Amino acid sequence: MGFDNRVFNVNGRGLEMLRSALKLAFQQDGDSTTAKAWRFVPEKGFVLLWVHNAGDGSNAFPCPLSADAAVSMVWEWLEGEQAKGMKFEGWDADCDHDGHNSMGWRVFTGDWGHIAGNTYAICAIRPVYLWHGK
Repeated sequence: MGFDNRVFNVNGRGLEMLRSALKLAFQQDGDSTTAKAWRFVPEKGFVLLWVHNAGDGSNAFPCPLSADAAVSMVWEWLEGEQAKGMKFEGWDADCDHDGHNSMGWRVFTGDWGHIAGNTYAICAIRPVYLWHGK
């Protein structure tokens, strides 16, 4: 059973680390959670939902997806133009510092596990810059 006060915010790089982060995000929403829909939110990224509600602009998957089934699709989205066109701000930005930056991703939720007001969100995924020190 999931819980209401979910907190989730993981950044990383690579397909296998993304798979692990998605598995944990799906578990946090309940052991039998599957993604039934998705939606793109320009300020947040690619949002996976455990309920499809046509009124919220979400798009139904042809069948429910586990974290393992969703990871390849999310990875392809991260490599695509929509993801590359996102704005980077705050902790996600290409920050000027005494090290270097590389591209990665972030899997996250907002307060109460919501994303952009959507209460059916499992998590959002977006590209981010990872900061590396000296």
